[in-house]
Amino acid sequence: MFKSIKKFFSLMTKSEHRKFYLLVLAMIFMGFTEIAGIGSIAPFLSVVTKPSMVQDNEILKLIYDTLGFKNFNSFVIALGFAVLGFVILRNVTAALVKFAEIRFAENRGYRLSRRLMAKYLGQPYIFFLNRNSAELSRNILSEAGTVISTFLIPLLELMTRLVTVIAVVSFLVIMDPKVALAVSLTLGILYGSIYMMVKKVLFKIGRKRLRANQKLFQLVREVFGGIKDVKLLGKEGVFLDSYTIVARKTARYQSNRKIIGSFPKYALDTIVFGAMIGMVLYLMLSSDGDFSESIALLGIYAIAAFRLMPAMDGIFKQVANLRGTQAVVDALYADLGTVTEEEESIGQIQPVRERLPFDKEINLENIVFKYPGAEESVIRNQSLVIPKNSTIGFAGPTGCGKTTLVDTILGLLRPSSGTIIVDGTSINEENLASWQSNLGYVPQTI
Repeated sequence: MFKSIKKFFSLMTKSEHRKFYLLVLAMIFMGFTEIAGIGSIAPFLSVVTKPSMVQDNEILKLIYDTLGFKNFNSFVIALGFAVLGFVILRNVTAALVKFAEIRFAENRGYRLSRRLMAKYLGQPYIFFLNRNSAELSRNILSEAGTVISTFLIPLLELMTRLVTVIAVVSFLVIMDPKVALAVSLTLGILYGSIYMMVKKVLFKIGRKRLRANQKLFQLVREVFGGIKDVKLLGKEGVFLDSYTIVARKTARYQSNRKIIGSFPKYALDTIVFGAMIGMVLYLMLSSDGDFSESIALLGIYAIAAFRLMPAMDGIFKQVANLRGTQAVVDALYADLGTVTEEEESIGQIQPVRERLPFDKEINLENIVFKYPGAEESVIRNQSLVIPKNSTIGFAGPTGCGKTTLVDTILGLLRPSSGTIIVDGTSINEENLASWQSNLGYVPQTI
């Protein structure tokens, strides 16, 4: 999973990395507000249950005297508003961090899909002969969004939840190291054991979902691209049946991933509430009838549990999402690779250049072309002179290379060997766009 995270970060530009680091700093600040919010409740509950704490505790007494409170009630009211202020600060910070996460993630989705589009447009024509257009469409329109919604957003959520858990556990360790470490180890072992059992299943589900989604795009593209033939031949039911089978599989893969991600919540609820009941009984038996300090401590642990439960559950869900989306990240990384330049400079389409002078003839000299992976050449030592203002036709059986030869003259395919010369100028990568600005093209499928 860490390899996939590394791959995803390599798909981001330097400016996107900087924005991510700023977001991490905001998460860390949110962790401090979490500690402040929970920590401020302890003295409030202690003072309410045991008023003598105002004079017994040095810090509380210093605050009481420094701010010039006249009576106990006014001090408790001020303390309550202070606690409320910390809670408001925590919630405002959490809301702003959430807003920043969503904006960051959605903008990354747009830029990732644009970068894919630019990358594909910058590929030579032969690239598209070896790739299914449904797969390319799926990557741009679907998988770029999927990797954001089920990988980047879960990753940001995971980091936020981790910050919350670390902040709360750190505070509990300060309050009572033994209890805090025992609870942390119990929850960590529980979630770690469950994850180790299901991680391979989640990866397989993600890979199967990716293939099924590709098949869905291919089916939809085929049926609407050839709707005339489908209607004429009465094959609507055939395509609908095919779509139903794959769509049902996709829905099953998605539901299985979500079910696995939700499972630990129920075990966690049982453990946490059981621990709370056990703590109440322990405090009752060990307090000798004085519950004032115990109630404050119990209140802190109750609030900490209230924060920890959704955070721990969210961590497992997001890890499950990350594991189930690894195949999508791998697929996009295979096409995009590591970003080494700013997004705006990747896959830029060259501006139209001035036309290459063409007044006499097109000369093909010993043209040879062989498709990648093919055993034999489609065109073998073809030489031909085409005078300007002449009309010619290529005739021959299917597969003899007519379309390939035309695509070579158009510059869509580069000859394996041989040269195309226009009025004495050899066509190469530098002047190809200038040559193509002379050309018009009517496809076979109009």
